[in-house]
Amino acid sequence: MHNMSRISGPLNRISVINALEEKHGLTRVITENLCHYMENARRHREGNRKMFIEKNSSLRFFVETKKIIPPDDYYPDGRFNHNQQIQERLLSLK
Repeated sequence: MHNMSRISGPLNRISVINALEEKHGLTRVITENLCHYMENARRHREGNRKMFIEKNSSLRFFVETKKIIPPDDYYPDGRFNHNQQIQERLLSLK
């Protein structure tokens, strides 16, 4: 057997998370990843819209050029839908 003492599960998990946070800024990395993902999702959504500026008016209207995909049906990476993408990142932060 090994001479190393075993640390209980939750304490070991916390120490691993703390080490990753100190060494790599885990919270910052996950937060930046979530922000980057959301920027790409917004770009995709905006790519499906066309802006129309009505003549003789300062109001701007958005005219749909393509159907907006519901979050449950949008698979940006081909594996996980939009809601799952966000949920996993938020769970990692938690």
